[in-house]
Amino acid sequence: MPYQYKREQLTSDEADRLVNGAKSFEEKLVLLALLDTGLHFEAKPCGKQ
Repeated sequence: MPYQYKREQLTSDEADRLVNGAKSFEEKLVLLALLDTGLHFEAKPCGKQ
């Protein structure tokens, strides 16, 4: 049976680093909305699939 990855909440330090890494106000706004509402998102480098 393949390994099942268990998602864990970000620490406040990880969330801060993610938001501070946003390049524009809109990116910060989206990240803050996702973090505040508890929605899940997957961070991937732009242009990579």
